[in-house]
Amino acid sequence: EVPAFMVIDKTFLSASEPDADGLFLVSYAITVENTGGSTGTYDLSDTPNPDGNVLVDSATVSGQASNSFANAGPYDLATDESIDAGETQTYFLDVSAHLSTDVLTGVTNITDCLIGVTGYTSGNGLFNAATVTYGTNDVTVTTNACGDVPAFMVIDKTFISASEPDADGLFLVSYAITVENTGGSTG
Repeated sequence: EVPAFMVIDKTFLSASEPDADGLFLVSYAITVENTGGSTGTYDLSDTPNPDGNVLVDSATVSGQASNSFANAGPYDLATDESIDAGETQTYFLDVSAHLSTDVLTGVTNITDCLIGVTGYTSGNGLFNAATVTYGTNDVTVTTNACGDVPAFMVIDKTFISASEPDADGLFLVSYAITVENTGGSTG
């Protein structure tokens, strides 16, 4: 009899635009497929590790399992989950996050996703890794996904000068207005 063999895949689905306070939602899909010849069980965990200026607040999972997490992770999505040969199970993970004060005030920008030799690089963009462990020898397979933080505009208006009023009481006021995108994608 051919033992269970798990194949894991993770996909970045979307990120909402940050609101004025920098709050936004990031969505991922994780699939676990048993391509082996017999029923097996697995454990599934998820670890967000985005750019250091993206702070993870909490997460919810739906699909094959439902749960809520009130922390920055890692998250145990499944423990001893049974899966038949040829079956695919899907999890949807929604991560609540916010931008750091430095991003909100224009001091720094968010990094884009960075691809390394083994996939995306932790600590960039909206990096997130999922790990499945299965079998009697605790075979462990990790995959990751990454998405870019949507645009976040920081606007600054600075008074430059005001002319003296003319005979009709009219005067000219000058301002400098700058708009900076501190998010991770074009806006």
